[in-house]
Amino acid sequence: MRKRILIIEENEGDFQSLHLQLLMIGYVSENICWHRSIKDIQLNVAAEPQIIFIAVASPIEYYKVLISQIQEKFNHTPIIAICNTSCSEVVTKAKNLSVQDYLLKGDFDSKLLGKAIEYSITKNSLREKIEEVENIFESISDAFFAVDNNWDFTYINRQVEQIYAIERERTLHTNLWENFREAATKKFYVELHRAAKEKISVHFEEYFPARNVWVAVNAYPTNNGLAVYLSDITEEKRLQERISIEERKLSAIINNTKDIIWAIDKEGNVTSANQAFYDRTFKMTSKEYNETKDEDFGKEKVEKWRNYFTRALKGENYKVIEEDVVDNEIVYEEISFNPIRDNANDVIGISCFSRDISEQKKHLLKIEAQNEKLKEIAWIQSHKVRGPVASILGLANLFNDNPTDPINKQILDGIKTAVHNLDKIIREVVDKTIIQGS
Repeated sequence: MRKRILIIEENEGDFQSLHLQLLMIGYVSENICWHRSIKDIQLNVAAEPQIIFIAVASPIEYYKVLISQIQEKFNHTPIIAICNTSCSEVVTKAKNLSVQDYLLKGDFDSKLLGKAIEYSITKNSLREKIEEVENIFESISDAFFAVDNNWDFTYINRQVEQIYAIERERTLHTNLWENFREAATKKFYVELHRAAKEKISVHFEEYFPARNVWVAVNAYPTNNGLAVYLSDITEEKRLQERISIEERKLSAIINNTKDIIWAIDKEGNVTSANQAFYDRTFKMTSKEYNETKDEDFGKEKVEKWRNYFTRALKGENYKVIEEDVVDNEIVYEEISFNPIRDNANDVIGISCFSRDISEQKKHLLKIEAQNEKLKEIAWIQSHKVRGPVASILGLANLFNDNPTDPINKQILDGIKTAVHNLDKIIREVVDKTIIQGS
């Protein structure tokens, strides 16, 4: 069923002629609405017609305004202008009217009228699709432009205007390289020409010193040129640079220590490590870390470390003391295992920190040895020294003042023996003290 037709025509006779031809191509009178001027139109948006006919005469500027008003009211409806053939100005300038098609009064029949309607509807539908695409390009945050095979701009969105400080109306249909001379000496020029010549899409990053901006460029070949998207990635680049600087600082910190620092993922793969880690690996295996295998470390050691990692991957944060031989010397290390968690608090790896505590450990072992010697000395003093001292004290009590008493000689002999034994014990204590202090 045919939709509504709207006719704006002051002359009733011309309306009747057009009305008759519309009936001849299948429209019905109930769906043909006639108004002498736009002021008479009371239709709402819901009743928007399929097509609008408007009679156009001189002066043409008046009808331009009138057509603009109609388009504001019926934005999605195609318009056909019916021009008065007696006015050469109208015929000459009709093509400049923003309508889908135009016909000359008295110079068309129903067949031509039908074709004009179909053409206008198709053209208007295409216009709406183009507007829809343009709205998409205008709404995206990326700068977008299109060029033809001669490198002339065929489309520029508002982001290009804002970022590159150009006027769209003046720049359209002008040459890309003449407008952006800075780009003509860069990768931008090379890559876009490569995309156009080889009919391939290209993706690259470019820096423009004059504007102090980084852009990510994506260019795609079209039937008659290129479509180019430009994303401002200046902030991302600055962030990457800051991250790179921080990484270098962190690397300097962890590589300027003798402590061994490394991290592994859930599969046991080393994800990061300092130089001390790789140096130790080489000393242990005489191989670079990426060349090592489990057997290079020994089955027992591999099994022990797997158990350590398993504990940490289960979420346990703990330390162990390990004894090892490095450069033919016993070393002691305190090793911390710290689970690494993601935002969901799931363990995704382990950070490990090994600190050489050999000096502290040796000092502690020395203290422990001293304590053992002191215990021995205390035992000697409490057990061995006590016997001779008790003998001396007992004999001294038996000694009397009579020099001729034969018992005194026996007492003196006993005291000498006890003193001799005490001297031996004291020497033993002294010997232990000297050994301890050496």
